[in-house]
Amino acid sequence: VFIGIKMIRDQLAERKNPKDAQKSFPSFAMLTGLAIATSIDAFAAGISIAFLNREILPDAAAIGATTFALSLVGIKFGSKMGASSKFEMLGGVVLILIGIKVLMFE
Repeated sequence: VFIGIKMIRDQLAERKNPKDAQKSFPSFAMLTGLAIATSIDAFAAGISIAFLNREILPDAAAIGATTFALSLVGIKFGSKMGASSKFEMLGGVVLILIGIKVLMFE
């Protein structure tokens, strides 16, 4: 949720001051936060699979293949569409909705 809010705030600030917009790679702190959030999510998924008494290898292979395929689709789609603040804001909204779903229903 917090990362989604930050994405939206950054885009709104960029629209107000386009000259001050920073078009560089995300900071180390931001990448570390994303890495920690992703790791916590993967940890929770692993625990869930263990509680279901399922074989980890087929599930891990399916998760890895899906992640790889969707990442490729995202890269191809993103390179064709180009950089746009609309897409970054949409990404922020999606992250907020996923965070709310996780907090409320899981």
